[in-house]
Amino acid sequence: MITEIPRTETRTDEIDLAELMDRIRARAEERRANSLIDTAAILYRLLQTNDAGELTWPGADAQSEFPLQPEFVAKESYDTADFLGYNDRIFVLNAYRGILKREPDDAGYVQFLAALRSGRLNKIDILAKLRFSPEGRTQNVSISGLQGRARLRQLYRVPVLGYFAELAVGVLRLPSLLANHRKLEAHAAAQDERLAGYLGEAMARVDQKVSALREAQRQIAQLNQQQIKALFREQRELTEDQNRLKQQISNFQGQTDNQFAAHKLADEIQLEKRQELEEFVANQIVQKLQRTRAELVLQERRLSLLLEQRGTDTAASAPSEKQPADGVDPLMDLLYISLEDQFRGSRADIQDGLQVYLPILSASNIRDGVLDVGCGRGEWLEVLKDQGIAASGIDVNRLAVEQCARLQLDVRKADAISHLQTLSDGSLNCITAFHFVEHLPLQTLARFLDESLRVLRTGGVLILETPNPENFIVGGCNFYFDPTHRNPLPPLTMQCILESRGFARLETIELHPMIAEKIKGDDELTKRFNKYFYGPMDYAIVARKV
Repeated sequence: MITEIPRTETRTDEIDLAELMDRIRARAEERRANSLIDTAAILYRLLQTNDAGELTWPGADAQSEFPLQPEFVAKESYDTADFLGYNDRIFVLNAYRGILKREPDDAGYVQFLAALRSGRLNKIDILAKLRFSPEGRTQNVSISGLQGRARLRQLYRVPVLGYFAELAVGVLRLPSLLANHRKLEAHAAAQDERLAGYLGEAMARVDQKVSALREAQRQIAQLNQQQIKALFREQRELTEDQNRLKQQISNFQGQTDNQFAAHKLADEIQLEKRQELEEFVANQIVQKLQRTRAELVLQERRLSLLLEQRGTDTAASAPSEKQPADGVDPLMDLLYISLEDQFRGSRADIQDGLQVYLPILSASNIRDGVLDVGCGRGEWLEVLKDQGIAASGIDVNRLAVEQCARLQLDVRKADAISHLQTLSDGSLNCITAFHFVEHLPLQTLARFLDESLRVLRTGGVLILETPNPENFIVGGCNFYFDPTHRNPLPPLTMQCILESRGFARLETIELHPMIAEKIKGDDELTKRFNKYFYGPMDYAIVARKV
């Protein structure tokens, strides 16, 4: 009799380390909650930053920039005086914005500003150069009074005559110039007064902020002293808690060692009993197996006697009842499905690779009448279904057809040529056959192409995909992963067969290059090596009925 050794029960009053840590954390949180010092919150209220990252004080209002010249307003037409009210760089900027409707380029801005400051050009000259430039003529901004003044400025540049003309105009404009000079003096005085007032207000605000900063510094220093005292007090309490924790951990470690020793002894006893049980069960199993074998021998003998009594007819009919009506071995169907799962790839990978054919159907305006021959697991039919294209499929593998039926795809079990012979002429828009033709003998392939050509409408599309033997790894190895493959078909051979059976407008698409990194090099030998060992593993031919 095998008995279970009970484990030593732990003491109900032993120390729980997790519970102890929780109590310590709770006490620390309680001290922080009862503390009257909250430096972070106070500092946040004292010193705040604006969006630009600058220090601000509560109640301080943002001050706008002090303008010295009026703001420029863009319009469709101007008077010359609209620009002459601005000076220096602001004049150059506004001239570009108003006449060329853009910001000045660096070279033009520097050139005009230097000429204006040196007196070589005046404002009328700059306005005329911008307005009558090719870009200015394109913008065609109207400036009243500019053309006459510009011509007058051109007259000033005529030798001798220009000097006397400028002198005469200057004498005539002398009263106006004196009046403008008095206006300028009054304007300058007003600007000085505005600037002085603005500086006074700014200094007052600076003094206010400095006072606020000093008060904040005083409060921060006071808070720091209080915080330091509180930290010393909390450190002393934490040290006491730490000492108590060390003592409790030491006690807990002693109790744990004792419990571990007791558990180890119990495990050793339990292991010994388990080994005894396993030996007992093994002996019982061996005895049952011996009895079962003896019974099987007796049953086999009885079955042999019964078969001899029923005669040769009954013995011959027994295996025929297990043979399917269509002569196809279900085990071979299962084997082929296993090969596809192993070497063909996942459904998602195959569906991603089949996306390359959708533009071909779209270009031919095909929305229905698609037949997929050898549809297999139905990946292409699922892609067409997602695109709203009506399609059906056929396959001779019963398990593949059942799998497609579970996916609610229109698939039936049928031989390709037999099924095509049941269809009427010109009844399909497209026939697809992925990795199908390499399974066919040449005579069967020719019959398949002939029937496909017959059932396709004029302009119908035939898409064939097959392994590419121009890739040496495919032609010499990977092609034979599928034992049902017969012969690899090079692209030129497949094109020749299609053309001989009446298809036209052939298009070859190289597919699925090797994932491995190619050999580096630009010489002819390296290029050929990469082509034949790392080139496309599959290819497709798109053929059309004309």
